[in-house]
Amino acid sequence: MFDNKKNDSCVLKYEHEGKFYYEVSIQKRDQFGKVRKKSSRFTDSGKRITSQAGITQVTLKLRKELDLLINEKSIFTWSRWKEHCLDKMRKEGLKESTIANYDGILDRWKNPSWSDKLLSSFTKQDMSDYFHDYLLQLGATDWTRKNIHKRIFRMFEMAVDDGEISKNPTRGIRLSAPAQEGVALTTSEVSTLLSRAKALNHPYYPHWVIALLTGLRNGELYSLRYEQINFDSNTVLINQQFTSKDGLHPPKKGKVRTIDLGIELKDFVSSLRKSIGPQSQTLWKHKRIQKTVTNEVTGIMESKIELEKEYVEINDLVLPRIRSWSRGNQANELRDFCKEIRIRECKFHDLRATHITNLLSNGISLSKVMRQVGHSRTDTTDTYHRLAGVEIKGITESLGYKVPQEDSYADNVISLFPKRATR
Repeated sequence: MFDNKKNDSCVLKYEHEGKFYYEVSIQKRDQFGKVRKKSSRFTDSGKRITSQAGITQVTLKLRKELDLLINEKSIFTWSRWKEHCLDKMRKEGLKESTIANYDGILDRWKNPSWSDKLLSSFTKQDMSDYFHDYLLQLGATDWTRKNIHKRIFRMFEMAVDDGEISKNPTRGIRLSAPAQEGVALTTSEVSTLLSRAKALNHPYYPHWVIALLTGLRNGELYSLRYEQINFDSNTVLINQQFTSKDGLHPPKKGKVRTIDLGIELKDFVSSLRKSIGPQSQTLWKHKRIQKTVTNEVTGIMESKIELEKEYVEINDLVLPRIRSWSRGNQANELRDFCKEIRIRECKFHDLRATHITNLLSNGISLSKVMRQVGHSRTDTTDTYHRLAGVEIKGITESLGYKVPQEDSYADNVISLFPKRATR
């Protein structure tokens, strides 16, 4: 409940890992009568609040920050806030590749005039000018602008949640982009791809076979181990992947799944193990280290997450190690080979699309396909429904009319135009 003396503070007790701590919240009304609020569970040193002294310290700090907020004087500039958000995302456990993606896109398309601009001074007109004028002048595509909007919106929303600003200046700005369709190879194209790759002993042949038979993502294939394959129960446990920015880590969205080890895949993997044996490679994973540092903006001690690489020797990898694969050139290798054998050019990830669309085309239920490929949302899998044409397949067979056959009417046709005399 809020403090009776000033009616602006609230202390809540909560449990974390078997111990009890305190969370302090402060609320005040601004000049327009709107309630503004800030809260914290940590002291200046970055530790959880455990005592009355800690409660008092945090209460005073929050009152000062709330006064700045009410007067629309955020202590953060845009550049400082961006770094603050990236660090916060890291603490929340977001993948390093996601954080790097945020940082790279916002740096590539930054407006230099924003660097020292206070968060509280941004207006909706500023954002509209940026998305509809500035980015277009730089040559940003519709998809790029939509992608940037998504990231900037999230960072301003984080500022609202943290009580740095009262409203998100990007809210209400709409950007549209045409839908992007992938490529799903036909049965004939898959047959041509694999038969030619096998005949030419292409180094990526086993990779393409397993990708088409499992629908695994590139990172899941790269880290696929024999210990994940159960030849007795005919299943494969997909519990990890490897990417150049995140190292070894759980599958997308942490979604561990078990997929079917079909007869054809089982025979192929068994044959591969006999011919080349298990493969070895030193991979790495992130080790998270928590440190306490001084915030350059607030001067307050706070916790910060730093990452170090921890190397792991793996000796039972399924697929052959290829230098171009380690360098991320697998998409170019596939596209060039498709061009060489004269089938539609596709990317490595399109082999996953081919797997999904062929399952759907052959009547496998949406729920089973989602479990097989690790989709969390039905609308993601529905995209492949449209690509496969499942929703419209056979629909014209329900029409109540047919085209007359040639031999049934040709002799009874009366010409509407007189034949020209031949010379």
